[in-house]
Amino acid sequence: ALITRDEFGKVLEEHKMLTGQDPWLHCTAPFGMDFAYLDIHKDTGLFLEVYNEDRTGGIPADFKVPDQKFEGPIDTQFAKFLQIGILVDDVQKCIKEFEKYGVGPWRVSDFDTEGIDGFVMNGVENAHLHTIMAFCDIWGFEIELIQPISESPYKEWHDEHGNGMHHIALITRDSFEDVLAEHKAHTGR
Repeated sequence: ALITRDEFGKVLEEHKMLTGQDPWLHCTAPFGMDFAYLDIHKDTGLFLEVYNEDRTGGIPADFKVPDQKFEGPIDTQFAKFLQIGILVDDVQKCIKEFEKYGVGPWRVSDFDTEGIDGFVMNGVENAHLHTIMAFCDIWGFEIELIQPISESPYKEWHDEHGNGMHHIALITRDSFEDVLAEHKAHTGR
């Protein structure tokens, strides 16, 4: 285990001290694993799920899930998990919320294509895209925060769904063009 149950309890107490709230959900499993969802969604659109032990190895080998059969790994187009993209109202407020939990440092970029000839978005040449983005490399992947400024597909999605996860980014096994062609063959789009 990464931390003991007592240490995990201290994490939950610290969350309550920072936010004035108990966890949204807190569970204790019989095999010694605790987990909780910390409510940080006001600024981030997310719950932060925390565990008291390393989850990279999966659940304990002696834990049995009834009536499920697991076969070998499937063939996948995706070679590596790269990023979680999150749409937010205010990048700076969101960064401050993540930093309360030690998530950082962040690289912030004011990305604006105004005046950049040749930028193409959804087939429109010289399209205008303005976002404020922040990036944090942590735990072997990247967290990307996106604050839409100009009218764009990001802004449309954010207006409809609010703060929250927008995408995951994956590195593909095959070329970009081949992946798009395979997607079109599967979906017709």
